[in-house]
Amino acid sequence: MKFFQRLAVCGWLLLALNTMAVAAGSIALENKIDKSTVRIGDVVTYTLQVIHDDSMEVQLPGRAFVMVDSAMHILPDEALNIRDYRQLSPEKIDGRIVEGVEYEFAPFLVGEFTIASLTVQYKAAGDTVFQRINAEPMQLIVESLKPSETGDIRDIKSQWEMDRDWWTLLKPILLALLILGLIAAGIIFFRRWKAGKSLLPVFEKPPRPAYEVAVERLNALDQTDLLATGQVKLFYIELSDIIRTYIENGLHVPALESTTTDLLPILQQTEVQPSVTDMIRAILTESDLVKFAKHTPSSENSAESIRLAYEVIAQTRPEPEPIAVVAETDSQTAAENVSVIDTENELPPEEKPDSAAAGDEMNTKELE
Repeated sequence: MKFFQRLAVCGWLLLALNTMAVAAGSIALENKIDKSTVRIGDVVTYTLQVIHDDSMEVQLPGRAFVMVDSAMHILPDEALNIRDYRQLSPEKIDGRIVEGVEYEFAPFLVGEFTIASLTVQYKAAGDTVFQRINAEPMQLIVESLKPSETGDIRDIKSQWEMDRDWWTLLKPILLALLILGLIAAGIIFFRRWKAGKSLLPVFEKPPRPAYEVAVERLNALDQTDLLATGQVKLFYIELSDIIRTYIENGLHVPALESTTTDLLPILQQTEVQPSVTDMIRAILTESDLVKFAKHTPSSENSAESIRLAYEVIAQTRPEPEPIAVVAETDSQTAAENVSVIDTENELPPEEKPDSAAAGDEMNTKELE
């Protein structure tokens, strides 16, 4: 009972002292705290304001801050826990200067405490010695965080049974799977788009064998009138490109970006026969002379280059699978009727202008 009486008296005193002023001549002090009763650990703001004439020099108190308990024991710094100290910017109000300091602290001890008076030094115009003026002490009550034991103690509630809503449980999982699927599809589409492919897979015809394309181009070149019209350089440019493309796509040797000097040693390290390498050397050397040395070969040399090109393809192309066609005769007649069915455009036409001999020899080698 005495505790509550003392608490009421202290509360009344705090209300009376919460905002106090001390005046001395042309200077006045006002100090206040934002809360007079707090719980342990709460932040308290203490403000000291000095109101003085413009001609007066004032020295505000520093960071040092003292608070004592009921037995006049000074609280240690770790119990007072000063968190901030700042000086307020001076303001001019009604012809007088208003400035001050502000402290923020969070006490960690329970009880009734007194904030010691702070001292302000001042010197009026014409004075040589600083005088002192003290602010009034202020009371602060710090309560414990311990809950009240006067209330009823409630019993523990029973365990709550949650209704299992499977759709609610599965919905985030399905949503996550959908997002992952969209991300995967986006990555696939982006890679196909970057590679220049169709966004959706389409059926693509398998590429034609390199020797088929090469024979077809040789047939077309042999049927042109480039040699007859004097366009020898264009003829050999096309012939060189046909052979180099066939070597790169059919023999898997980098030939399109290699010079003749660089290409021949590479061919010698492969399974290509030396005789084939010699034929390739003859074709490319003749082509380089025409392209870069303005060499004009004879029609016989041009026909020989075409023949060698057919021969290179014939000796390096994959072996076709033979299909035996047996007539209803004796075994000797049946053996003579074995033939190889080849695809269209593999061999040059039987009759070619400027290179009939080369075409006939190619047909003879295929039948053999």
